[in-house]
Amino acid sequence: MLITYISIGSLSIIKKRLSHLPAKVISSDLRGLENKTLDFKVSFSRKSDLILLMFIIAFYLMTYLSIYPEYVTSRGSDLSRHWWLSNQLSRTPDVYGSHQYVLFHCYIAAVYYMAGKPGLITYLSALELLDFLTPLTFYAMVKRYLEKVDKKLPIISTIFLSLFSNFAWIYYMKIKLENKLPAYKIFIESTNFGTQTYYQIGYSILNWWFRPEAMGYMMLFTLLLLLKCDDIPRSKYLIISLLLISGLILTYFPIAIIFTTFMILCGLLLQNKQIQLKNMLFSSLTGWFVAGLIYYAIMPHLILTPGPSWAIYILVMSTGLLISIFLGRFTSFFALIIMEKMTTKKLKFSSYFFAITLLYVYLVAFFIWLTYPITFYPWQLDWNVPWFLYPMMLGINGLLAIVGLVYILQNKGLWRHLAVFLLFAIFIFFAGRMLSFVKSLGLFPFLIPYYEERFVWLLRVPIAIIAAASFLEICSHLKNYRLQMLSSLVIGLITFFGIQSSLLFVERSVMQLSYNPEMFTSSQELEALTYMSSVFDKYPHSTVFTFTFDSFHRIPFASPTYRFELGEWDVAGRVKRFETLLYILNYNSKSFNSYFYVHQRDENYLQYYNGILYRLLPFIPVTYQNNEVTVYNVTKLSAPSASSSVVFVVPYKDFTQNKYSYALYHLAQVFQNYTICFDLDNTLSHGDHIILLFDPPSQINIDNLIDIERGCYKSITIHGALQIDTLFGKAFFFDGVDDYVKFESLDCLNLEHEFTIGAWIKTNTGGYLISKDYWGEIEKAGYGLSIHKVERRGRIVISDGINRIDLYTKSVLTDGNWHYLVATYDGKSLKIFVDG
Repeated sequence: MLITYISIGSLSIIKKRLSHLPAKVISSDLRGLENKTLDFKVSFSRKSDLILLMFIIAFYLMTYLSIYPEYVTSRGSDLSRHWWLSNQLSRTPDVYGSHQYVLFHCYIAAVYYMAGKPGLITYLSALELLDFLTPLTFYAMVKRYLEKVDKKLPIISTIFLSLFSNFAWIYYMKIKLENKLPAYKIFIESTNFGTQTYYQIGYSILNWWFRPEAMGYMMLFTLLLLLKCDDIPRSKYLIISLLLISGLILTYFPIAIIFTTFMILCGLLLQNKQIQLKNMLFSSLTGWFVAGLIYYAIMPHLILTPGPSWAIYILVMSTGLLISIFLGRFTSFFALIIMEKMTTKKLKFSSYFFAITLLYVYLVAFFIWLTYPITFYPWQLDWNVPWFLYPMMLGINGLLAIVGLVYILQNKGLWRHLAVFLLFAIFIFFAGRMLSFVKSLGLFPFLIPYYEERFVWLLRVPIAIIAAASFLEICSHLKNYRLQMLSSLVIGLITFFGIQSSLLFVERSVMQLSYNPEMFTSSQELEALTYMSSVFDKYPHSTVFTFTFDSFHRIPFASPTYRFELGEWDVAGRVKRFETLLYILNYNSKSFNSYFYVHQRDENYLQYYNGILYRLLPFIPVTYQNNEVTVYNVTKLSAPSASSSVVFVVPYKDFTQNKYSYALYHLAQVFQNYTICFDLDNTLSHGDHIILLFDPPSQINIDNLIDIERGCYKSITIHGALQIDTLFGKAFFFDGVDDYVKFESLDCLNLEHEFTIGAWIKTNTGGYLISKDYWGEIEKAGYGLSIHKVERRGRIVISDGINRIDLYTKSVLTDGNWHYLVATYDGKSLKIFVDG
């Protein structure tokens, strides 16, 4: 499709250029030769405009050479994310789900394979050069609308949009003067600089990443240019605009919605014969249906599934377009009558009123932003924009646009030429604010795939045009009053205030390369990622597991089909149970192979948590290794089932030891259907095959411990406690941590009966000795004989679940000597004795 566009455009240009060149034409009656010269049409740009366009491209190129190709490797960038999605589309289209950008990802993948699969860094760096087309398409669009108003307006608007940025640099200067910090500390180490500027310093230059939004801007500018083209035959116009609109929907869906909604608004309010509004509305209507058919052909679930889906978008957009087509003639007529009734005096008053009001709000908001410390992050607000941040984000262009309203609204001729951009600015501003309001109420969360911050980026487009018109008017007034020096000063100040944040962006980006190298990917890691990419080419349906934030956001360079991101990407590194790890590894039934991507930073993280995975890594086969990265192959590990005829028995006391992890790892490769039980589980004997991963303690007879006929434990369970010989006969030795002896409940030991419990003890610490269904919780009925951990005295407690009775000995029993502690209960009273 891209080659078709370029070919048609190139042939059209060549045809027109040849038809208007000076030519020797042979007359039809062969009376002789006659030289006939044909006039050129208006060129793409004037010579002075061409020089300034080359200056803009040179600035972009300077920035590009300063930070590329290293900047390509930055972690978590949109560039790496879309590279991953484009490879996912080409390798495994059955699992591709990023339908909003399907045409963009098709383009990225197609060009990559057509270019012979060049190196990752080379290819992604070359893609960024396509962003240089953005100012050119914007210039062509503005030239079509406003060249007749002022020949300087198109190039001035392009400069304002491409080079002029926000006021983030003012806060930078404030920090630098107040704290006397070097630049790298402000950019790299200071968190309040990022929050105070809403991280807008990174977006100073329009579309610095080549992503769907960049292509969406170019297509938007082209559609707005077509809106003004009244010299194209209707049939050709409908075909071209239809292709562009359907292409925009498939390339960058949010801007397609914005453009369509704006066309609906124009159809209802504007009655301008100089724009092809009716044809564009009809093309938009057709384009949505064409895009819907394409989606139905390649992703039918997007159209047919209930709930938020493409069918809703198509229905809403189509309904709005039909209303605009059929009712626009009447609504725009009334809007025109209202504007015609506005006298010059009323317009003058309104222009001053609006300009002064907006200027006051603008300045108040600016000073609030500059003095009020912002402690929240943009993502905490879901990228909604507080009202006082607008002056900072719009910068000098916003200030000039407000001042220019005085001139624009009083000049009906200029107002008519700028009507589309004025309406576009109003629409974008209120649409962004309305979006934030709707999202704050929690309404239609799946139907609003955009953020107010992105609307502010789009708002810069009409604001740059209005600001340029205001700038030229100010300069003309100064020249009329012969204030040449003042005119030069104003131009210098506007340029200084406008371009500073763009220059700061370049400086910040260069400093990140030097002072924040961990943000970028090293050559060793790139080699590992390239290897992983080759693995995923060979085995597309594979899953990769990462364990740190950095690794999770770098693995997209390898373009895995699946990456573990259920809840938290690092959960696999923190689990303590082997079977839990197996369930995580098998979370995706579509994945055939699984790999652990372990960088040095991941090893430190895994060692810190000391989970089952860290102890298991030495036993897992390594498929790739260099000085920084190790890749493990964990293919063919089956997860345990709830019940099976094959039972692996693990000792409860020390089941986390390495030897059991190693055994379970290899058994999980052999057996496809098995279950795991602790040695204390009374259901383990239900299995036909019981595999013990440990040798039973010598003091326990395994044949006596398990009653095969009953399929459960007999009355006594010994956990960890060792039998020893004492002066009084046999005794149990408990380690004071988790050793215990447990026996089944007997009716004769219930509280309804009389009982006596006692024990010979020798200890230097407190704890429970004998208890029945009671471990210190009053809501639980039972009783317990213990040594109080704080008071170190003997204690008997009984509870019926509601009331509790405590009784203590007078003497301390933790002196390291033998004591005989006895408690009696006759059904009514409770007594406790020591050595008596």
